[in-house]
Amino acid sequence: MKTTIRKKILTAFLSVCVVSVIAVGLVNVITLNQIRDMTEEASRDLGAIAAKNSSESLEQLALSGLQTLTNETASGIDERFESYVDDLSLMVHHVETLYENPSAFVPAPVRNYLDIPDGELAMHWFLEPIADVTGTNDGAALSASGLLDETYLLGNAERIFGTMMKIKPEITSIYIATESGQNLQFDAAVAQKAEVIGSDLVIHDRPWYVAPSQSGELYISDTYRDLGGRGLNITMSSPIYVDGVFKGVLGFDILVDDLDKQLSEMAINGSGWVELLGKDKVISAPDLTVENEYELPPFWDALQATDSGNTTSVIDGEKVFVVWNALPLTGWKLCYIMPERDVTGPAEDTHEQIVALSGKSAEDMSKNIGETILVIGVLLLFVIILAVIVAIFVSRRLSGPIMQLTADAEDIGAGALDRVLTASTGDEIEALAHTINDMVSDIKRVTGEKERIGAELAVATEIQASMLPSIFPPFPERSEIDLYASMLPAKEVAGDFYDFFMVGDDTLAIVIADVSGKGVPSALFMVIAKTLIKNNAQMGKSPKEVFETVNDILCENNEASMFVTGFMAYLDLLTGELTCVNAGHNPPLLTREGKFEWVKIKRGFVLAGMENMTYSQETLTMAPGDTLYVYTDGVTEAMDKDGALWGDERLKDALDRYTGVSSSQDLTVSIKDEIDRFADGAEQADDITMLALRYKEGVQSV
Repeated sequence: MKTTIRKKILTAFLSVCVVSVIAVGLVNVITLNQIRDMTEEASRDLGAIAAKNSSESLEQLALSGLQTLTNETASGIDERFESYVDDLSLMVHHVETLYENPSAFVPAPVRNYLDIPDGELAMHWFLEPIADVTGTNDGAALSASGLLDETYLLGNAERIFGTMMKIKPEITSIYIATESGQNLQFDAAVAQKAEVIGSDLVIHDRPWYVAPSQSGELYISDTYRDLGGRGLNITMSSPIYVDGVFKGVLGFDILVDDLDKQLSEMAINGSGWVELLGKDKVISAPDLTVENEYELPPFWDALQATDSGNTTSVIDGEKVFVVWNALPLTGWKLCYIMPERDVTGPAEDTHEQIVALSGKSAEDMSKNIGETILVIGVLLLFVIILAVIVAIFVSRRLSGPIMQLTADAEDIGAGALDRVLTASTGDEIEALAHTINDMVSDIKRVTGEKERIGAELAVATEIQASMLPSIFPPFPERSEIDLYASMLPAKEVAGDFYDFFMVGDDTLAIVIADVSGKGVPSALFMVIAKTLIKNNAQMGKSPKEVFETVNDILCENNEASMFVTGFMAYLDLLTGELTCVNAGHNPPLLTREGKFEWVKIKRGFVLAGMENMTYSQETLTMAPGDTLYVYTDGVTEAMDKDGALWGDERLKDALDRYTGVSSSQDLTVSIKDEIDRFADGAEQADDITMLALRYKEGVQSV
């Protein structure tokens, strides 16, 4: 019986122990499972937070870099087209000079297009239906149309057309369409003319003719594939006016296939692509064809709101970032498109690593639960401490570097360029830190270079300013005149200049001029032109002789094809006689009976444009109290925020309002104030130069 009770007691004790052990084991199993689940969830949350923080930082860095690249590329393309506008303006000036001075040029015969073999580069003509009275479009038709003299006068443009195509081989064709019905073209594609003339196509109905003839302004087309199969082209054209009368349109075709190739090769680390969008079609994009160039991208509407910016879009089911910037001259938009996965991919990879690590930890913990039950009482505290240590380690290992990297990147974005990022993780986070450090080094280098260039330009500005007369009144002993001038450059250095000096005892010379282009090249050309003009004037030459001599000198070795518009006058201080010469410059204004009037003198060709030019000088008389006002086109072409020009009428109205001011300085300052009010904060686009000369009454020479 004792044995039985002992057995029962033992059995009961053993049962209690077993049940207790099992209960404790079950409780701890449940607890361990809960810990496992909580650890896995915390790891996922940690990974999500780390991915979110790094994704936002990467997006900001990527968008900033894309915007800078897009802005610089758009600016480069626009500057290239600006140079073509200058070339077009030079040729238009030359043709206008032919019309204004026909007697100064020998008739230059031009061949009919039927007389030129295809492939020969030459000037040739064909008539519009309105002028072809015989219907033959040959030599007899030209004589019958009455356009022979005009055609042979314009034939003098062949030399400058040939020079232009030699300097700029991407120009494939130059042409003039006159209002009288004549068409002169300089190219090597005569075979195309036969197709055009034999069709119903009328040149006067083409957009490149209609647009400038109606608006009086420059026309730039979207790109197109030319009929000769030479590739991607654009057309630029400008109206021709003589004494305010419309004569026709001059235009040229430019091959821009290299632009298409340049844009197709743009990418950041092999990611993304570039699209150039015209006014209503795609100009350049990967896999672009004639059939799909009018299929506008899904982000088209977003681009119409602003000239530059960024947005997100979906292309072929994939989210992308889009950054754009406008080309002011053409109205096109340059867009850089980058898939979101290429920007946020590293952050997503980090997130997946965290989730995988937490999943593996949970799997290992489940395998060891059976063994842990046997020693749970001893190891429970250890497991908890170990779990805490592991959690802290994982958190610090994975999220710590990301959070530190984000904070450092924000400091760098705020201007702390000396900050060095460190992340010894041995993975993509460390690689990202090195990439950011390299980027900051590049930024510091570029910033230093810009500061150096800025300092050098500041010295150049001071040197240039010191070359212009700046002490007023300039001749205090000569009370016959009241003279003041000013020059405000659009950039650090200017292409405009003015000058005044005595030529003999009683003759005052004044000069104002504008060099083509902007910046340092124009400033260097300005120094040469100013020095040559003053030296030749002080040698006793007349204004006409000065400009003819200086023009021939400037034409020598003018490889950059730069030119100068200028106005020069000699004022006899005893008689008020004013002798003037104009080389393609804006006409001056002179007071007559209390009102300013335009001085209508013959406008010659620009300086440095063509050798052996002849200039005309004219003489008029300034009465005591009269004021002469001369200026550069930066005055009339000042723009407001909407791109509207100040213009000739506003200038004359403003001068008339200030005829009663006490001095020439007050007059120029008042005109500059009027320009500033009109611009209303808009950035100055060109140099602004003015000179005012008042001839006083009742004073003789000393």
